[in-house]
Formats: sequence, C-alpha cells, structure tokens
Amino acid sequence: MGKNKENDKNNDKKGERTTYAKAPYNFIPFPEKVVYRYNSIDQIPKHHKFDEKYKSGYIEYTIEVETPLCISDGKDDFFKVNDTYAIPGSTVRGKIRSNAEILSCAYPRIVEDKTFWYRGVADQSNLRKEYWENVKLNDKNIKINDVVKAGYLSKQGEQLIITRAQEDENGHSFKLIHESKLRNFQSFMSDDMRNKIFMYNENVQSNLEEKDNKETIWDILERLKEKRKKAIQKKDSASQEQKNKGNKEIKDILEYNKNPKFQPYIQKFGYRFNRGELKGLFLKINPKYGYGYLMNSTNMGNKQNHYLIYQKSNKEEDQLFVENEVKIQYETSVKYRHNTGKDKFNLNFERIKEKPVFYILDENQQVKAFGFTPYLKISYKNSIHKGIKIQNKEEGKNKLDYVQGLFGFTNFECEEHKGKKRRIAYKGRVSFTNAKYKNKEIKIYPVNKNLLKPNPTSFQLYLKQESNNVSELKTYNQDDFELRGQKFYWLKKKEDRRKVDKKGYTTTLHVIDQGKFTGKIYFENLYADELGLLLMAIKPLEDARDNLGQGKPYGFGKVNFNVINIKELDRKERFTNLNIKEKQKIITKKEMAEYKDEFIKYMKEKGIEVDFEKSGRYKNYATSKRGIEELEVGNSHKNEFEYMRVEKHIEREILKNVTDYEQKVQQMKIIKFEEEIN
Repeated sequence: MGKNKENDKNNDKKGERTTYAKAPYNFIPFPEKVVYRYNSIDQIPKHHKFDEKYKSGYIEYTIEVETPLCISDGKDDFFKVNDTYAIPGSTVRGKIRSNAEILSCAYPRIVEDKTFWYRGVADQSNLRKEYWENVKLNDKNIKINDVVKAGYLSKQGEQLIITRAQEDENGHSFKLIHESKLRNFQSFMSDDMRNKIFMYNENVQSNLEEKDNKETIWDILERLKEKRKKAIQKKDSASQEQKNKGNKEIKDILEYNKNPKFQPYIQKFGYRFNRGELKGLFLKINPKYGYGYLMNSTNMGNKQNHYLIYQKSNKEEDQLFVENEVKIQYETSVKYRHNTGKDKFNLNFERIKEKPVFYILDENQQVKAFGFTPYLKISYKNSIHKGIKIQNKEEGKNKLDYVQGLFGFTNFECEEHKGKKRRIAYKGRVSFTNAKYKNKEIKIYPVNKNLLKPNPTSFQLYLKQESNNVSELKTYNQDDFELRGQKFYWLKKKEDRRKVDKKGYTTTLHVIDQGKFTGKIYFENLYADELGLLLMAIKPLEDARDNLGQGKPYGFGKVNFNVINIKELDRKERFTNLNIKEKQKIITKKEMAEYKDEFIKYMKEKGIEVDFEKSGRYKNYATSKRGIEELEVGNSHKNEFEYMRVEKHIEREILKNVTDYEQKVQQMKIIKFEEEIN
C-alpha cells in the first residue's frame, strides 16, 4: 500500500492502485505451446549428407545505424577486427536467434534457470510477510537473535566451515547494542576508531524547531518517538497525520546526523555482562572475561544497532559445513555490495583467517544462509523455470524445435533403444561473420550514461500480476507464479543524451553516429521453411527495427537490418567445379517471399497463425519492432519508457503489458480523429 496521502489517492476501496510502473523494457509473452520441428534427433539433417531438398548458401545483409551505436571491445573503444570497426558475428547471431525463438514458438532457452535470494525485511509488499514467516520471525515476541545465530567462518581446503559462537543463558550467540549504549564505552576508543565505528554524529544537527542545544540525537529521537506513540494510541485521522509527520521527523534526524566517515568494521573486543546488561568493552583482552567481535557491515536506512558476537565455541560438534550452493549465493548476492572494507566481507582468508558471521539453519540443521548482517538473504521457494507455463514442454524430451535445429545445441538428452538415455550435441547449420563498417569516414565520440540493468528479482515487473494491490503480488514463493515472457527494450525515436551526474556509476560509451555495416550469414542443409524463418528473423516486417549494443534503455543502438542478397549453392556442381561462384544461384525477392510462406504454412499446420496485425503475441512482437512514438514525450517525467526513481520502485507498482500500450495508442488515435472531424 502507499506510504502517504498522495499514494492513498491512487488506491480504491480494495487497495487496488491505478498508477503503474515505468520501464524502458517490456515482455513478449511466451507461447502457450512449443512448435516442434523434428520429432526425433534422427530426423534432423546430417552435416555430411546432401539432398536436393536442402538449401545451402549465404545471405548478405546490412545494418544501418539510426541512433548512436556502441559495441564495446571490453576495454575503452568500439569493437574492431584488424583495425576495422565491426559488429561481432556473435552479437548478430544472438539477435537473430532471439527473433527466431519468438517467431517459431520455440522453448525460451534464453531464460537461465536459477533460484533468487531475497531480504524482505521492510518491503512494502507481501514479500515482507513471506520473509518474516520464512525466518520464523512472524511472532512479535520473537527477537532476531532468537532465530538467527552467530559464529565464525573459516576455510579448510575448499570447504567453508562455520564454528558456532558460545550462547548466553537465553540461547543467544550475539547481542544487539544500540548506538546510544555503545557511546557509553567510547572513552577507551581512539578518535580514529570513533570516527569509523559510529553511524551518527555526536554534534546534533536538526531542522526541528524548539531544540535544546544540550540534547543529544538520542534525546531528540526519544522525545519524537514518545510523541508518535501517543498519536498512534488515539487512532483518528488527525492522529494518523501526526504519526506520519513523526515518522518523517525521525527519519530526517537520522539522515541529517549520519556520520560520513563511518566504515563497515569488524573489531575484536573483550566484554563483560552483569545480569544480561553489557557492563564493559575492552580492547585489551582479559582472560577473566569473554571476548568476541563487535561488527557492523552497513549504516543503510535508519539502522541504529551494532552487533556483539560472543566468543567462539571450542567444541568439535559445533562446526557446521557450508554447502557450495550457499557459498555461491553469498558470493553473488552479498560481497559486491560493500564499497569499503571488502577484505573483511569477502571469502578471501589470506589476511583474516576467520570472520564473524550470522547464519540460519534449515529443518535439517544445515546452514541455510549466512552473511554479515542478522537480516540475511534467503532463497525463494521456486526457481525461475517453474514460472515458464508452457502446455506441452514435457513433450519435448525427444523432440527438437526450430531454434535447436538451426542454431545447434549441447547436452541434449534423448532416449535410445530399450529406454536407455544418451546426451548428444549438434552443430548449428547457420554461421555468422562479423559485420564490418562499410563507410570510408567514421566519427566515434564518447557518451557517459548510467547503465542500469533490469533485475528479475523485481517480481512486480517480471511476473504476471493479477492485481496491482501491493499486498497481493505474486512472488517466486507461490507455486502458480508465471514469468511475463521474453524481455525487449523499447525502440525510441531519438536517443537520450542527458548528462549523468552520479560519479562512479557511469560508463563511457564510444558510439558511431551513422553509417552501415555489412555481413554474411552462411546456411547449410536447411529446409525451405527453415530458410524462411531465418529470413523473417532478419527482417520480420518492412518497418521493423532492432536494437544492438549498450545503452538500449536510453534509445541507443537502434538499427535497421536489410537483406541485400541471397546466393544458393548448386548441389551437383559444388564438389565438381573449381569455380564455385559460377554455380551460385541468386534468390529473387519472390523466392524469398515463398520461403517465408513455407514457414508460415508449417506453423499453420501446427495450429499457430503468424499474423502481426491480429491482437495477441505476434502483434506484441510487431509493436516491439516498431516502437510506440505516441507515448514518447521527450525528457518529461511522464515518459512511459524511462527507468523509475528508486523511491518509486520500492512501492512495487506493476508494469503494464504491451497490449495495454497498444490499446492506449488506439484510444489516443480515436480521440484525435474525433477532434479533427469536430
């Protein structure tokens, strides 16, 4: 639900919102069923056998640049081959394969199967409830250190091991220490340590009226919290406004007083407790008392606690093995988030042999997740592929679709005699050369952009949603979740060259403003309908455009593919005539159309109508290749196809589908027509 009055206006009585997310990308729905071109591996053409019914030759094509194009060489320049600017054959292959996959209703193998991890501690959606239930924190009487444990991470060979920390009388292996309490022990700290450890400044800065100059930040917060508590107890509209105002005041105080010198830290300390209360912290370890680690990996949000991890257990049975999957999750999801202190929070043990961590166990008492904050990322219940709801995907165990047949495959499992299985690979029957820059003169210049990447963990955008109610969104935890389809970036009339001010987050694109590239696609032993699909994948519609390279979210890389020539090799003369060029047959435009018709005919026999004007999946695909200029409004905040601000993203508004945009444009045209005739 919305956080403020402005959002509440967009909610109806049932909590359904009328505002939607913005994004420079959208999705072509996956097919309801896969069209299989070959019923078994034995039907696919062999590379060493030739037949009159097969087509072999090459296609010459051009790529014309319409908005600045950047194909990076991975260093600091546009891609080159022997000092000639070019588009790699692999880039062209990827684009053509993607188009062929949609056109032929192939299985979406471009979607990599993986399981995501999440931390929904304060999420506005139902993910928050799912998170608390998953980590068993849905009871208000349960504290984080009742469920999450602390220990010491080390490495034995390639095996990660967590040794449990000792527990107190409450079964806790670590203690949360509020920063106001930690300040009581600052006298033994050096100035440098104080500057780095504390998240907030001692010298209070505030925009509040009636502030006593002698008040500490914690005095002010306590007063504001008490004021907010009284407002909550009244439960009327005026009190609700007072509560919202109080929340904002608390947030502002914390933001204004953040210590810019804070660094994530791990510091060894001796400690002493008396009746559960922390009575002492010592830099010099005293054998009379326990010793452990004080640590804090981030000061994000309104965080106010530090963590004291107790002394390591010396019992052999308190060692826990970390499975490789959990290790990989940590490496990909946690360590790269830290901009400082990386040596402390990575899995390199050369300098630090053991590191204090937090962890939780699954029902089998195995390590489920670990990290450097008690609020750990945990895995979703389901992996991505469970969201691909295709009716006949189980039928494809021994069958092959168009894309497999054209582009090849590896590790394909099929059944042999008497139910025995084998895994085989097949080399594709199409190959791509680099497309070289055709023009004599070339001008390459730099453009700085923030190359944000869409993240499929944004379930409100990547999954089909039946409701725009933030409390009813589908996540990867529900068994009936469904992926929206194959992602594409909206084509734009003009690129966005607005300057990006955020330092450290920009990438320099070296772009070509105009010109043409030329390349070839070689094909071998194709059926007529397969050649027809290949031609359609290059140029599905006369007004179709594609986008290549970097900067696609900002309108960079819009290009126009065109087939300029097709030559077919003569089968009989191929191995008997020394001058093969004399026996090449030029395919006419009429013949190209006939090959495309063969593909369309085959699809129709399988119950699929390839119609780009009829509503549905193919029309969505055509829209993605044409763009929707009517909804582009320059640099205005109303632009439908820009990234949202972060503060809007966390509200979890869902994304409209392509059909919604098509209908909106149609309505705009009707209104414009009525205005003209009136």
